Order: sequence, then structure tokens, then C-alpha cells
Amino acid sequence: MISITPSALSYIKQRDQALHLALPPMIYGEFNVQEPPDVKLGLPAKMAAYDLQHIEGITVYLPVDFPAIPLTINVTSFFGFKKLVVEGWQLV
Repeated sequence: MISITPSALSYIKQRDQALHLALPPMIYGEFNVQEPPDVKLGLPAKMAAYDLQHIEGITVYLPVDFPAIPLTINVTSFFGFKKLVVEGWQLV
């Protein structure tokens, strides 16, 4: 289940685009590590690898193999540059 904070919702609506979550490659070792997904505006390049969802009025594309865990999409700012991020992700 994914939720979107009010500040992230406002940021996404200002851009008037869908968004998608891209999973980085799994890092295999003694402990398998999956870094948090990147949140990107726009449509994914390989649409067949994504499922379409509508979350709080926003079109969101999630990878077909995306885990069903509670996550929150938020917006952060660094020197005035805003970026969408996923909160609640467990690396291992």
C-alpha cells in the first residue's frame, strides 16, 4: 500500500504528470540488499513491466514485482531542488 503526503501530492499535481517507481537492481551477498525505488515523473520506458494504479488521484506505475508493503511518497528539498522519495523502505 502506498500513500502520498500532501506536500508530495501538491508537487506532483503542479507537474501534471503520472509517476512511476523504478526498482534498482538487487545487491546479492551475505545479505541481499534492495535499495529504495526511485520516484520519477512521467511514464516508464517499458510499460509492460508495470502495473497501473491510481493513488489519491495520481496515476502511478508500479513494477509488476513491487512488494506489497506500506510506503509513503514524500518530497524533499536540497538547496531549493525538490525530489520525490520513498519513505518506509527496508534495505534487507
